[in-house]
Amino acid sequence: MDNITQNIIKEKYSRSKYKLSRPMYLKPKDKRYERNRKQLKKRGYSDSETWSLYVPIAEFIIPRLVRFRKITMSYPVEFNDIKQWHEILDDMIYAFVWSLEYEDWPKNLNKSEEKKHWMRCRKGMEHFTKYFMHCHV
Repeated sequence: MDNITQNIIKEKYSRSKYKLSRPMYLKPKDKRYERNRKQLKKRGYSDSETWSLYVPIAEFIIPRLVRFRKITMSYPVEFNDIKQWHEILDDMIYAFVWSLEYEDWPKNLNKSEEKKHWMRCRKGMEHFTKYFMHCHV
């Protein structure tokens, strides 16, 4: 895993934010706050989490994928060793981090470099869908 991704994970995503204790994106003075707080208490999530659904999903997945990568001892049969599986997991982790952080990534990226990051993100998401059922210890 590259240093930028590792640093972002360490700073922002090493601790899970779930279960939420208050509605996402809303301040207590917002007229929607109380309704969303009641939804959160009743069903475990509020409508505010669905406004940008990729955010809570990615924030939920990142620390769990990072931990899974550290503790897994097995890998899909199509790989020759755990190192190959770790590379796939790194791509998955990168994809979720990039999807949340791309606007704050180093600003000096040219179009070609930015495209390279988006392609890696896409590849990581494709790996996630392909190997979703292989994410068990």
